[in-house]
Amino acid sequence: MSHNSPWPADWPCTTLKIADSSCTILHYGAHIVSCKLNASEDIFWLSPLSDFQSGKPIRGGNPLCWPNFGTNPNFPDLPKHGIARLLMWEKIHEQQNATRAKAVFSLSDTAMQNYQIPQGINLRFTVTLSADTLSTDLEVFNQGTAAFEFTESQHAYFSISDINNITVNGLQNSSYLDRAANTQEINTENEFCIRKPSDLIFLHHQGEIRIVDPGKNRCICVNKKMAGGVVVWNPYQAMPPEVTDMSAQAFRHFICVEPTNAQQTAVTVPSGKSSMLSMEINVKEI
Repeated sequence: MSHNSPWPADWPCTTLKIADSSCTILHYGAHIVSCKLNASEDIFWLSPLSDFQSGKPIRGGNPLCWPNFGTNPNFPDLPKHGIARLLMWEKIHEQQNATRAKAVFSLSDTAMQNYQIPQGINLRFTVTLSADTLSTDLEVFNQGTAAFEFTESQHAYFSISDINNITVNGLQNSSYLDRAANTQEINTENEFCIRKPSDLIFLHHQGEIRIVDPGKNRCICVNKKMAGGVVVWNPYQAMPPEVTDMSAQAFRHFICVEPTNAQQTAVTVPSGKSSMLSMEINVKEI
């Protein structure tokens, strides 16, 4: 069988299909690289310049950032956004019935033992696909002897027609931290527009977020659970010089909306307990 995908042929992947919907997950990073709901265009953006190399992150899709989102003083020697997206996960379960398909991936403490992760910390990522909805659950299990603190994000890159044509709705009256300007503001707009470099953490946000895209005649609806906030990111025209896996105009075609636990909402899981960060996505025509 020929291999036409951009990732290496020896990288395992799982494709879930139900009705006219599909979702492809690389076992490397438990990384969702594609999802089409009800035969629509892909909801995720994937950079054509992405490095599909072991030890390097994939640009686009839904990267899992853990145990640090950005940098974390608890893990000073780990790469930005952590190691979960840089390691090969194991698929431990897959099932399908008439209405949904599900795959479960695991990252064990043994696989992370060289990265400052204590013994007894294990991850599980569950992807569930129905005809019109994608659900993702990132779970952290602490079977060790001490409490464990971390930050995390599902760093979703959503595909859009053009950043200048879309609005992000559902953020009205939410306070946010502008990480570039190091200021805290309150958004008063129901239809939030991106017209400059934006790296924003909306703190303690509740409710649905809607990416309204007239150019694609659709609205991507994002719901989250157990997330202390949501990050909205787009570099706009100020692409960082160290970013070599995106073209200069790539910013036009994605918006990151990321369920996140970071900074003031970092997670501490006591011994014998677990945590979960969940996201649910569906698409509506407009």
